Amino acid sequence: MMVRPQSARSLMTFAIAAGTALAIPAVSGATEGLDLLDALRPSIIPEGFVAATMPASTSGWLEPALNARNGFLVLHLVGLCLGLGGTFVLDALLLQWILWGRPSPGFAPVFKTLSHTVLIGLLLLWISGLGFLAVYALGDAAKLFNPKLHVKIAVVCVLSINGAVLHRWILPLVQSQASDGRFLAGYSPLTGYLVLLTGAISAMSWITAFLLGVLRELNGRAGFAEIVPIWLSCIALASLASFALLRATFVRRPAAGGSVRSAG
Repeated sequence: MMVRPQSARSLMTFAIAAGTALAIPAVSGATEGLDLLDALRPSIIPEGFVAATMPASTSGWLEPALNARNGFLVLHLVGLCLGLGGTFVLDALLLQWILWGRPSPGFAPVFKTLSHTVLIGLLLLWISGLGFLAVYALGDAAKLFNPKLHVKIAVVCVLSINGAVLHRWILPLVQSQASDGRFLAGYSPLTGYLVLLTGAISAMSWITAFLLGVLRELNGRAGFAEIVPIWLSCIALASLASFALLRATFVRRPAAGGSVRSAG
């Protein structure tokens, strides 16, 4: 089955748009404070609709939109949108390659662009996250002891390590094989498993970051040792599902057709 070049772009647009819609409540909860729309309302709703609640002075009107917290909030939102949406499309492209037996047209440049997009999203999460920590330390130090915050930091650290592996080894490997037909043809199944493992870690970690932002009920109620096993279990389940799919579709090359390569 041939896939038109527009399909990958359409899939990317849809996933990033969906990630944006999902990320808004996540980032609202991630700040552990006022609701996002309440915080930004004076800057996005015309004056006539909120005249009764807005201060009379111009400085009061601008203050909610110009404070440091909202600046970090915007960066956090953009980073989450880029990372979550980009990861969904990357995994979808890999699954499409496995199931259809060939990558979609334009796979290599799209995969590279999306990988860098996710990397930019991760960088924005680090910048905004460190900014939030500074705001908490200066204004509300008690929030620094929230176990959910500690899990978020652990998740971002894992995403960073996984991203380094992706860009150092996985991305060059996938791009070099993007025109050879079946998924990583000529490589051992173990190599394919390692590629899908990085995808499973990335997807489940981005989803975990999103859910931790949404579930305010966990604040002060769920400890680090209670949340982390759930996150790791989700990674394990996603990895097993990916491995089972790859095992069901993987076709080994005959010995006469050339040796089977391994990653590295």
